[in-house]
Amino acid sequence: MKVSQMNLDLNGKMIPLVYRPNTTDLVIARLIFEFLCYSIDTKSVFPPAMKNFKPRFIIDGGANVGYASVFFANRYPECEKIVAIEPEIDNFEMLKYNTQYYPQVESIRAALWNQEIDLSVEMHPMFDSPTAYYTHEISENDQSQESIRGVTIGKIFRESGFKYIDILKLDVEGAEKEIFSDEGNYQEWLPFVKVLIIELHDRMKRGCSRNLFRAMGFYETFFTISQENLIFIREDLL
Repeated sequence: MKVSQMNLDLNGKMIPLVYRPNTTDLVIARLIFEFLCYSIDTKSVFPPAMKNFKPRFIIDGGANVGYASVFFANRYPECEKIVAIEPEIDNFEMLKYNTQYYPQVESIRAALWNQEIDLSVEMHPMFDSPTAYYTHEISENDQSQESIRGVTIGKIFRESGFKYIDILKLDVEGAEKEIFSDEGNYQEWLPFVKVLIIELHDRMKRGCSRNLFRAMGFYETFFTISQENLIFIREDLL
């Protein structure tokens, strides 16, 4: 795996990051750090309460190489804990490198799912990109594949010790269908999510948006779209 290093100027602070040339890494870095796709407090469209929002606990689901975690760590230096979950090994090694200067970031090599079972990680046949790895359950006929453990948001939330998930960012390449399914027990943790930032992948797996909107329909939220992300804000929890 060939990587290069860049030093990113973030509000006058030089941030060292690694990326893979000739991949989508630099495109993603621009979306996050230049176009601020994960910013929820800089635009007038967001509720006024967001300007004073000080998250303590953040989950970065589908952390890829760690750019979102680095963004959150710099955006919210008072944040006590950021849990970054990434299943693909090369992405995970870069995630650890990029977040090594942030003790509040805990990197976990696992895949978010609706239960704790072994999963397979593969490049999606529709795409050729290090961001297009997806997970699926391992059947009895393909036990020879390398497996990765599935972990639930409920387990991460319970073990965190925090009362709320201040920001839940999900870019999990279709696993949102399982996460927001009835089997996902999202009722255990979704009522405690203040801000949900999610990219849907119905193009990869039908049913993602259906399950998400069915689950979110139980709550009154502020809703908007930023780049490829849907943003839901529970103003009653702020």
